[in-house]
Amino acid sequence: MKYRFLLILVTGFIFISNCSDALDDSSDSAMTSQSYDIAHPGIWTPPWQSVNRAAGFRIENRQAGLWRGPVSCSRTGTYTPRAAYLRNFVLNNFNFVNRIGGYNCRPIAGTNQTSVHATGRALDIFIPTYNGQADNTKGDWIANWLLDNAEYIGIQTIIWDRGIWWSPSANQGVTYYGGSHPHHDHIHVELSP
Repeated sequence: MKYRFLLILVTGFIFISNCSDALDDSSDSAMTSQSYDIAHPGIWTPPWQSVNRAAGFRIENRQAGLWRGPVSCSRTGTYTPRAAYLRNFVLNNFNFVNRIGGYNCRPIAGTNQTSVHATGRALDIFIPTYNGQADNTKGDWIANWLLDNAEYIGIQTIIWDRGIWWSPSANQGVTYYGGSHPHHDHIHVELSP
């Protein structure tokens, strides 16, 4: 038990250190990198440099398993520590995010699979829409930042504006997401265990 706590503490420190370095908090705007100011209408299309770099990421992708009712859900009933840290980091550094959802004990809609939200490892980062459409200027900025830092943070899946990226299939880049919700008003992020 003592070693498990130490491992969690060290892992959290590494995560915090890498996330803090990934975004320059000293400026009024976190949009200082040229790759983040590129927005494309339609499906989320990150800069090719980000996609090429992410092709080398090897992040364990662990889904939540079959839905067996509430026993499939996290015993804590809340975010994991890393998900809570990422949630707070995004809220503190991207001031246009109006809310972030997370823990939800449920299956994936229309399936018998447990949602990663039920494990506390998934976040929904809500971005105000623009005339009912995805605000690519704001949403692409966060989604691109998440992709660039996926290996450091331990992100296994990103879904935004009909685009999906996941590890270990990162070499495919961002592909079309055909789920029932287009994810035009929020970015879905799953953390690896």
